[in-house]
Amino acid sequence: MLFKFLLLIFTFQNIVCLRESAVKRCARAANSCLLASEAVEGPYYWNSTVRNDITENRPGIPLRLSISVVDIRSCLTIPNAVVDLWHCDGIGLYSHYIAASQGQINGPNDNSTFFRGQQITNSRGISIFNTIYPGWYRGRATHMHVKVHIDASLSIMNGEVIYTKGGHVSHTGQFFFDDSLTDAVATVYPYTTQTI
Repeated sequence: MLFKFLLLIFTFQNIVCLRESAVKRCARAANSCLLASEAVEGPYYWNSTVRNDITENRPGIPLRLSISVVDIRSCLTIPNAVVDLWHCDGIGLYSHYIAASQGQINGPNDNSTFFRGQQITNSRGISIFNTIYPGWYRGRATHMHVKVHIDASLSIMNGEVIYTKGGHVSHTGQFFFDDSLTDAVATVYPYTTQTI
């Protein structure tokens, strides 16, 4: 089943609500604000493993992120969708691309995986990630990247999904954060070590 009309409801702070009437109706029904704009994938995508905690004990302000995947035509949530989330650490570095995110052109890739993960939406269409408030880097607002895969095949070991493959990528987007919140975050470690 391919979903052309997909809605992500991001429950954390102030996210800009969209114009489409069907989208607003879904958001009101969920008593939430939402994100549904399409955006570029970004240069640092790398296939992730299925896991709830993506911090790998890296420092930052803890953030529990709940993402609902909703079909905007029916306002029904979509169970078993794969939500793929990735973002930089507290000082603006992306795992697997540390050299590149430090400005090295054609820098070597590494095997790090911090702040990357996938979750399968539950029966209510919700996926939950434990992460941190992301850092930032020159030329970009503070953000997280997200992809949603529909009808992906799941690899299961000992009753748990360990890997997803294929399916239809029905949404590629980013979550952005309010500047006043980011300004407050910038006053604590490790964000204070950011040099830009």
